[in-house]
Amino acid sequence: GAALKYFLEQNPGAVLLPMEDASLKWVSEHRDELKPFSHFLLPSHGSLLTAWDKNATLALAKELGLPTPKTWTPTSATLFTELLLTLTPGTFVVKPITGSGSTGVVYGLPTSAPVSKEAARMHWMTHWAKFGPLLVQERVPPSGEGLGVSLLYDEAGKCVARFAHKRLEQYPNSGGPSTDRISILNSELIAQSEKLLTRLEWRGVAMVEWKQDPRDGIPKLMEINPRFWGSLELAVRAGVDFPALYARAALGEALPPPLAYVEGVRCRWMIPGEILRYFTQIKSKREPFKLFL
Repeated sequence: GAALKYFLEQNPGAVLLPMEDASLKWVSEHRDELKPFSHFLLPSHGSLLTAWDKNATLALAKELGLPTPKTWTPTSATLFTELLLTLTPGTFVVKPITGSGSTGVVYGLPTSAPVSKEAARMHWMTHWAKFGPLLVQERVPPSGEGLGVSLLYDEAGKCVARFAHKRLEQYPNSGGPSTDRISILNSELIAQSEKLLTRLEWRGVAMVEWKQDPRDGIPKLMEINPRFWGSLELAVRAGVDFPALYARAALGEALPPPLAYVEGVRCRWMIPGEILRYFTQIKSKREPFKLFL
């Protein structure tokens, strides 16, 4: 943090793009110190805390009438463990309330081998101790498509860029960052995502993550990623250069209405993402090696 502040003091007028949660948190907490000699777009710290807190995000979504999976928020390791012992393995997912990516995310105990109640209890108590507090969520079937809506808001709170994509592959295969994705047009999902971020009086970038429930066809809200996202290159290649637009907006430039983008643009994270995905995926689910290449 001190090194970043020193650099910005020596380069007044720089545009600052916080790319990871840790740097975003530091910039948000020190925004008043950085504002005199740098340009950046951030929502209020309270809005960021809501986005980082999956429980708070889902509560706000329910208030707005947005579809969400059924969610439990046990307040202790004991209540968490007892709840899981009543649920059928494979029907739920465990997630840290704060954090991003697949760290700490578990899709239930394996169903292929019997697990004693005491072993399961010990497993979940240990998991809480390592990653808690945790929430428990109804698992949208794995066949459901992962969808993302990326948005940029200027200093006045106007949406100046929007983009939607669909996950084709991910690593780990059970749930993790996308390794293969494609641009899509989905005006309804974009409108729902804007409704959520507008309520948070958003500034800057965010990606709202959804998963389409194959049981009813309705996308369910998963979380808000309040920073630049891993599949950013896809949006740029499809025609929405979020970093450049962010810089222009942060400098106070009035931007035109959101640009149209090209549907069907596909972008793969080959090294090591797609390689790891392919060689760890169940053989019956992966494409022929020639097609992979």
